[in-house]
Amino acid sequence: MSIRYVLSLSIALLLSACSGSSDSPAPVPPAGGGDTLSIDATNAKPALRIAYGATAQSVDTGGLVDDSGIASTPDGGFSKPTASNGASGIVTRFMQKDPVGPFIEDCIPSGTTTINLDVDPVSFLAGSLSIGDQIFVDYADCDNGLGEVLNGRMEFTVANYAGDLALGLYRLEMDVLLIDLAVTTATDTVTSNGDSTVIIDTTGNPMVLLSISGTSLGTVAAASTETVTNFLTTQTVDTSVMPEPYTLDSSGTVNSSQLAGVIDFETLTTFQGMGAAYPYAGVLLVTGNGSAVKLIALSDSTVRIETDPDGDGVFVLLEETTWDDIAL
Repeated sequence: MSIRYVLSLSIALLLSACSGSSDSPAPVPPAGGGDTLSIDATNAKPALRIAYGATAQSVDTGGLVDDSGIASTPDGGFSKPTASNGASGIVTRFMQKDPVGPFIEDCIPSGTTTINLDVDPVSFLAGSLSIGDQIFVDYADCDNGLGEVLNGRMEFTVANYAGDLALGLYRLEMDVLLIDLAVTTATDTVTSNGDSTVIIDTTGNPMVLLSISGTSLGTVAAASTETVTNFLTTQTVDTSVMPEPYTLDSSGTVNSSQLAGVIDFETLTTFQGMGAAYPYAGVLLVTGNGSAVKLIALSDSTVRIETDPDGDGVFVLLEETTWDDIAL
Protein backbone atom coordinates (compact mmCIF):
# COMPACT_ATOMS: atom_id res chain seq x y z
CA MET A 1 0.00 0.00 0.00
CA SER A 2 1.48 3.34 -1.07
CA ILE A 3 1.95 6.40 1.13
CA ARG A 4 -0.25 8.20 -1.35
CA TYR A 5 -3.13 5.87 -0.50
CA VAL A 6 -2.52 6.13 3.23
CA LEU A 7 -2.46 9.92 3.15
CA SER A 8 -5.52 10.07 0.95
CA LEU A 9 -7.29 7.72 3.30
CA SER A 10 -6.27 9.76 6.32
CA ILE A 11 -7.69 12.89 4.77
CA ALA A 12 -10.86 11.17 3.75
CA LEU A 13 -11.29 10.01 7.31
CA LEU A 14 -10.52 13.36 8.87
CA LEU A 15 -13.14 14.90 6.60
CA SER A 16 -15.55 12.67 8.50
CA ALA A 17 -15.77 15.37 11.14
CA CYS A 18 -13.76 17.82 12.82
CA SER A 19 -8.36 17.38 16.75
CA GLY A 20 -7.01 17.55 19.50
CA SER A 21 -5.10 16.46 22.44
CA SER A 22 -1.36 16.75 22.80
CA ASP A 23 -0.79 13.27 24.17
CA SER A 24 -1.03 11.29 20.95
CA PRO A 25 1.82 9.04 19.86
CA ALA A 26 4.42 10.70 17.68
CA PRO A 27 4.90 9.33 14.17
CA VAL A 28 7.28 6.41 14.07
CA PRO A 29 10.48 7.47 12.24
CA PRO A 30 11.38 5.58 9.07
CA ALA A 31 13.90 2.78 9.24
CA GLY A 32 15.91 4.51 6.51
CA GLY A 33 18.64 6.99 7.31
CA GLY A 34 18.14 10.67 8.03
CA ASP A 35 20.79 11.90 5.58
CA THR A 36 19.72 13.76 2.46
CA LEU A 37 19.43 11.55 -0.61
CA SER A 38 21.93 11.94 -3.44
CA ILE A 39 19.69 11.70 -6.49
CA ASP A 40 21.00 10.00 -9.62
CA ALA A 41 19.69 7.96 -12.54
CA THR A 42 19.33 4.84 -10.36
CA ASN A 43 17.07 6.32 -7.69
CA ALA A 44 15.41 9.25 -9.49
CA LYS A 45 12.23 7.37 -10.36
CA PRO A 46 11.74 5.85 -6.87
CA ALA A 47 12.26 9.33 -5.39
CA LEU A 48 9.62 10.76 -7.71
CA ARG A 49 7.20 7.99 -6.80
CA ILE A 50 7.60 8.72 -3.10
CA ALA A 51 7.30 12.48 -3.63
CA TYR A 52 4.30 12.07 -5.89
CA GLY A 53 2.65 9.97 -3.20
CA ALA A 54 3.08 12.80 -0.72
CA THR A 55 2.01 15.42 -3.26
CA ALA A 56 -1.16 13.48 -3.92
CA GLN A 57 -2.10 13.37 -0.23
CA SER A 58 -5.20 15.52 -0.74
CA VAL A 59 -6.07 13.82 -3.98
CA ASP A 60 -8.77 11.12 -4.27
CA THR A 61 -10.64 12.72 -1.38
CA GLY A 62 -13.82 13.10 -3.37
CA GLY A 63 -13.80 9.48 -4.42
CA LEU A 64 -12.81 8.28 -0.97
CA VAL A 65 -15.40 10.02 1.15
CA ASP A 66 -18.81 8.40 1.28
CA ASP A 67 -21.82 8.87 3.51
CA SER A 68 -20.28 6.81 6.31
CA GLY A 69 -17.06 8.77 6.35
CA ILE A 70 -15.12 5.62 5.55
CA ALA A 71 -12.81 5.44 2.57
CA SER A 72 -13.09 3.21 -0.45
CA THR A 73 -10.20 2.00 -2.55
CA PRO A 74 -8.74 4.77 -4.72
CA ASP A 75 -8.63 4.23 -8.46
CA GLY A 76 -5.04 5.36 -8.88
CA GLY A 77 -5.96 8.57 -10.64
CA PHE A 78 -6.15 12.19 -9.63
CA SER A 79 -9.81 12.16 -8.59
CA LYS A 80 -11.04 15.51 -7.43
CA PRO A 81 -13.41 16.49 -4.63
CA THR A 82 -16.74 16.63 -4.67
CA ALA A 83 -14.78 16.44 -1.37
CA SER A 84 -16.60 19.51 -0.12
CA ASN A 85 -20.00 17.94 -0.58
CA GLY A 86 -18.91 14.76 1.12
CA ALA A 87 -17.45 16.63 4.07
CA SER A 88 -20.54 18.77 4.45
CA GLY A 89 -22.84 15.77 4.50
CA ILE A 90 -20.72 13.88 7.00
CA VAL A 91 -20.32 16.79 9.40
CA THR A 92 -24.05 17.37 9.13
CA ARG A 93 -24.58 13.73 10.08
CA PHE A 94 -22.75 14.30 13.36
CA MET A 95 -24.67 17.50 13.95
CA GLN A 96 -27.96 15.64 13.75
CA LYS A 97 -27.05 13.89 16.99
CA ASP A 98 -27.83 15.05 20.48
CA PRO A 99 -24.59 16.52 21.93
CA VAL A 100 -24.56 13.85 24.65
CA GLY A 101 -22.82 10.59 23.76
CA PRO A 102 -21.18 8.26 23.22
CA PHE A 103 -22.81 7.01 20.03
CA ILE A 104 -21.99 3.55 18.75
CA GLU A 105 -22.62 2.90 15.08
CA ASP A 106 -22.41 -0.49 13.41
CA CYS A 107 -20.10 -0.75 10.44
CA ILE A 108 -21.43 -2.71 7.51
CA PRO A 109 -20.85 -5.62 7.42
CA SER A 110 -19.08 -5.79 10.82
CA GLY A 111 -17.32 -3.84 13.56
CA THR A 112 -18.22 -0.56 15.22
CA THR A 113 -17.48 3.14 15.19
CA THR A 114 -17.82 4.97 18.51
CA ILE A 115 -18.31 8.74 18.42
CA ASN A 116 -17.91 11.06 21.40
CA LEU A 117 -18.72 14.77 21.20
CA ASP A 118 -17.38 17.66 23.28
CA VAL A 119 -19.21 20.62 21.80
CA ASP A 120 -21.04 23.83 22.64
CA PRO A 121 -24.57 22.38 22.98
CA VAL A 122 -26.40 25.61 22.16
CA SER A 123 -24.70 26.30 18.84
CA PHE A 124 -24.48 22.59 18.04
CA LEU A 125 -28.21 22.06 18.42
CA ALA A 126 -28.76 25.18 16.32
CA GLY A 127 -26.87 23.53 13.48
CA SER A 128 -23.62 25.45 13.84
CA LEU A 129 -20.07 24.75 14.94
CA SER A 130 -17.96 26.59 17.49
CA ILE A 131 -14.21 27.01 17.83
CA GLY A 132 -12.98 24.29 20.17
CA ASP A 133 -15.74 21.79 19.35
CA GLN A 134 -14.27 18.29 19.41
CA ILE A 135 -15.28 14.99 17.89
CA PHE A 136 -13.56 11.76 18.89
CA VAL A 137 -13.92 8.74 16.60
CA ASP A 138 -12.81 5.24 17.61
CA TYR A 139 -12.82 2.38 15.12
CA ALA A 140 -13.02 -1.22 16.35
CA ASP A 141 -12.61 -3.82 13.58
CA CYS A 142 -14.74 -1.57 11.38
CA ASP A 143 -15.17 -3.37 8.07
CA ASN A 144 -16.51 -0.90 5.53
CA GLY A 145 -17.39 -3.59 3.01
CA LEU A 146 -14.86 -2.19 0.55
CA GLY A 147 -11.88 -4.34 1.46
CA GLU A 148 -10.68 -2.31 4.46
CA VAL A 149 -10.90 -2.89 8.21
CA LEU A 150 -10.21 0.10 10.46
CA ASN A 151 -8.94 0.25 14.01
CA GLY A 152 -7.64 3.16 16.04
CA ARG A 153 -8.61 6.69 16.94
CA MET A 154 -9.06 10.07 15.33
CA GLU A 155 -9.52 13.31 17.24
CA PHE A 156 -10.91 16.42 15.59
CA THR A 157 -11.02 20.00 16.86
CA VAL A 158 -12.75 22.87 15.08
CA ALA A 159 -10.14 25.62 14.76
CA ASN A 160 -12.30 28.04 12.80
CA TYR A 161 -15.72 28.01 11.19
CA ALA A 162 -17.86 30.46 9.28
CA GLY A 163 -20.80 30.02 6.95
CA ASP A 164 -23.71 27.63 6.67
CA LEU A 165 -23.23 23.87 6.43
CA ALA A 166 -26.85 23.35 5.46
CA LEU A 167 -26.42 25.60 2.43
CA GLY A 168 -23.04 24.11 1.60
CA LEU A 169 -21.34 27.51 1.81
CA TYR A 170 -18.75 27.57 4.57
CA ARG A 171 -15.09 27.78 5.53
CA LEU A 172 -14.16 25.05 7.98
CA GLU A 173 -10.71 24.65 9.54
CA MET A 174 -10.04 21.51 11.56
CA ASP A 175 -7.04 20.21 13.51
CA VAL A 176 -6.77 16.45 13.49
CA LEU A 177 -4.79 13.75 15.25
CA LEU A 178 -4.39 10.22 13.96
CA ILE A 179 -3.66 7.88 16.85
CA ASP A 180 -2.62 4.34 15.91
CA LEU A 181 -5.07 4.44 13.02
CA ALA A 182 -4.64 1.05 11.35
CA VAL A 183 -6.06 0.17 7.95
CA THR A 184 -5.99 -3.53 7.11
CA THR A 185 -6.53 -4.86 3.60
CA ALA A 186 -6.07 -8.31 2.12
CA THR A 187 -2.39 -7.60 1.53
CA ASP A 188 -1.17 -5.23 4.25
CA THR A 189 -1.81 -3.29 7.44
CA VAL A 190 -0.82 0.36 7.52
CA THR A 191 -0.71 2.23 10.84
CA SER A 192 -0.67 6.03 10.91
CA ASN A 193 0.14 8.57 13.61
CA GLY A 194 0.43 12.31 13.23
CA ASP A 195 -1.16 15.71 13.14
CA SER A 196 -2.53 17.95 10.42
CA THR A 197 -4.78 20.91 9.73
CA VAL A 198 -7.46 20.76 7.06
CA ILE A 199 -9.26 23.73 5.52
CA ILE A 200 -12.34 23.31 3.35
CA ASP A 201 -13.63 26.51 1.74
CA THR A 202 -16.76 26.44 -0.41
CA THR A 203 -17.63 30.13 -0.05
CA GLY A 204 -16.36 30.81 -3.57
CA ASN A 205 -18.91 28.41 -5.04
CA PRO A 206 -18.59 26.91 -7.62
CA MET A 207 -14.86 27.03 -6.77
CA VAL A 208 -13.91 24.76 -3.88
CA LEU A 209 -10.60 24.97 -2.00
CA LEU A 210 -9.15 22.13 0.05
CA SER A 211 -5.81 22.31 1.86
CA ILE A 212 -3.99 20.08 4.29
CA SER A 213 -0.86 20.99 6.21
CA GLY A 214 1.04 19.59 9.13
CA THR A 215 4.30 19.10 10.93
CA SER A 216 4.47 15.32 10.82
CA LEU A 217 2.47 12.35 9.56
CA GLY A 218 3.99 8.89 9.80
CA THR A 219 2.90 5.55 8.36
CA VAL A 220 4.20 2.05 9.04
CA ALA A 221 3.47 -0.85 6.68
CA ALA A 222 4.92 -4.28 6.05
CA ALA A 223 7.17 -3.16 3.22
CA SER A 224 8.01 0.42 4.16
CA THR A 225 7.82 3.25 6.65
CA GLU A 226 7.33 6.87 5.68
CA THR A 227 7.20 10.19 7.49
CA VAL A 228 6.07 13.37 5.75
CA THR A 229 7.01 16.59 7.55
CA ASN A 230 6.32 20.30 7.11
CA PHE A 231 3.85 19.57 4.34
CA LEU A 232 1.27 21.74 2.62
CA THR A 233 -1.03 20.72 -0.21
CA THR A 234 -3.59 23.08 -1.71
CA GLN A 235 -6.18 22.02 -4.23
CA THR A 236 -8.92 23.92 -6.07
CA VAL A 237 -11.82 22.45 -8.01
CA ASP A 238 -14.30 24.16 -10.31
CA THR A 239 -17.55 22.30 -9.68
CA SER A 240 -19.54 24.23 -12.30
CA VAL A 241 -18.49 22.06 -15.24
CA MET A 242 -17.92 18.39 -15.94
CA PRO A 243 -15.34 17.01 -15.91
CA GLU A 244 -14.24 19.32 -13.11
CA PRO A 245 -11.04 21.33 -13.74
CA TYR A 246 -8.62 21.24 -10.83
CA THR A 247 -5.29 22.64 -9.68
CA LEU A 248 -2.84 21.19 -7.17
CA ASP A 249 0.19 22.67 -5.39
CA SER A 250 2.26 20.85 -2.78
CA SER A 251 5.50 20.95 -0.81
CA GLY A 252 7.13 19.08 2.04
CA THR A 253 9.83 16.66 3.15
CA VAL A 254 9.71 12.87 3.03
CA ASN A 255 11.82 10.34 4.91
CA SER A 256 11.14 6.86 3.52
CA SER A 257 12.65 3.48 4.26
CA GLN A 258 12.44 2.88 0.50
CA LEU A 259 15.09 5.55 -0.10
CA ALA A 260 18.65 5.92 1.20
CA GLY A 261 18.00 9.48 2.35
CA VAL A 262 15.55 12.33 2.86
CA ILE A 263 14.04 14.29 -0.04
CA ASP A 264 12.25 17.63 -0.35
CA PHE A 265 9.51 18.21 -2.91
CA GLU A 266 7.56 21.14 -4.31
CA THR A 267 5.43 21.91 -7.33
CA LEU A 268 7.41 24.39 -9.43
CA THR A 269 4.46 24.81 -11.78
CA THR A 270 0.93 24.19 -10.55
CA PHE A 271 -0.54 20.86 -11.63
CA GLN A 272 -3.68 21.22 -13.73
CA GLY A 273 -6.10 18.50 -14.74
CA MET A 274 -9.67 17.52 -15.46
CA GLY A 275 -11.97 15.26 -13.50
CA ALA A 276 -10.43 11.97 -12.40
CA ALA A 277 -7.56 12.18 -14.89
CA TYR A 278 -3.92 12.75 -14.07
CA PRO A 279 -2.59 16.30 -14.55
CA TYR A 280 -2.03 17.38 -18.14
CA ALA A 281 0.34 20.18 -17.04
CA GLY A 282 2.61 20.98 -14.12
CA VAL A 283 6.11 20.36 -12.78
CA LEU A 284 7.17 18.60 -9.57
CA LEU A 285 10.72 19.20 -8.30
CA VAL A 286 12.42 16.77 -5.91
CA THR A 287 15.72 17.84 -4.36
CA GLY A 288 18.34 15.94 -2.42
CA ASN A 289 22.00 16.31 -1.52
CA GLY A 290 23.27 18.66 -4.24
CA SER A 291 21.03 16.94 -6.76
CA ALA A 292 17.50 17.04 -8.11
CA VAL A 293 14.94 15.42 -10.39
CA LYS A 294 11.92 16.91 -12.16
CA LEU A 295 8.61 15.33 -13.08
CA ILE A 296 7.05 17.22 -16.00
CA ALA A 297 3.47 16.46 -17.04
CA LEU A 298 3.31 16.26 -20.84
CA SER A 299 -0.31 15.12 -20.93
CA ASP A 300 -2.75 13.33 -18.65
CA SER A 301 -1.08 10.05 -19.63
CA THR A 302 2.63 10.80 -20.11
CA VAL A 303 5.40 12.48 -18.13
CA ARG A 304 9.02 13.45 -18.66
CA ILE A 305 11.71 12.76 -16.04
CA GLU A 306 14.77 15.02 -16.01
CA THR A 307 17.70 14.73 -13.59
CA ASP A 308 20.38 17.09 -12.28
CA PRO A 309 22.75 14.73 -10.43
CA ASP A 310 25.48 17.31 -9.72
CA GLY A 311 23.30 20.26 -8.74
CA ASP A 312 24.58 22.59 -11.47
CA GLY A 313 21.05 23.54 -12.51
CA VAL A 314 21.29 21.72 -15.84
CA PHE A 315 18.64 19.02 -16.17
CA VAL A 316 19.00 16.22 -18.70
CA LEU A 317 16.36 13.82 -19.98
CA LEU A 318 16.27 10.51 -18.14
CA GLU A 319 13.17 9.08 -19.78
CA GLU A 320 9.59 9.66 -20.81
CA THR A 321 7.07 7.32 -19.24
CA THR A 322 3.45 7.08 -18.18
CA TRP A 323 1.67 8.55 -15.19
CA ASP A 324 0.71 5.01 -14.20
CA ASP A 325 4.40 4.15 -13.94
CA ILE A 326 4.91 6.95 -11.40
CA ALA A 327 1.64 6.59 -9.51
CA LEU A 328 2.17 3.01 -8.39
